[in-house]
Amino acid sequence: MADAAARGTVSQLWRYPASSLAGERQHA
Repeated sequence: MADAAARGTVSQLWRYPASSLAGERQHA
């Protein structure tokens, strides 16, 4: 089950562009 959740998160991050990732990093 945990594997499925992890895969979902990775997929979402992959879909988002690098710019979005940078913004999320600052938010965190």
